[in-house]
Parts: sequence; structure tokens; C-alpha cells
Amino acid sequence: AWVERHDGSAGFRADASYFQRAGLASSSAVSFEAQNFPGRYLRHSAFTMYVQPVPDAAARADATFTLE
Repeated sequence: AWVERHDGSAGFRADASYFQRAGLASSSAVSFEAQNFPGRYLRHSAFTMYVQPVPDAAARADATFTLE
């Protein structure tokens, strides 16, 4: 995984934008769907963040976060 420098483009802004959704694995939590890639969510695995589909229960749990 890597972080890109903001290049000022509309594409970059869209790629860096997410919709907060109801938690995929818990209604008391949240998930973040990528604006530019509908159906793909922020997921965590082994201390790394990914933008991926959530095809199963394990993936939905990886894409569910508690805000504090």
C-alpha cells in the first residue's frame, strides 16, 4: 500500500472521498464506501488499509469501524 501526493485533479479528489454507511457487520458501527468505486469499502487487514469489495462475513467485519 502507498499514499499518493494530492495532484489537484478531480479524479484524485474522487478517489480520496468516501461515503459513510451503516456498518456492514454491526448496525452500531460504520463502514466507508469509496465514492469512485461503488461497492468497494475501506477494509483493514494486518495493519494495512485497502479499498476492496466485501464478498463475505469476514470482509464485512474488516470493513466495519467504531467511531469514538
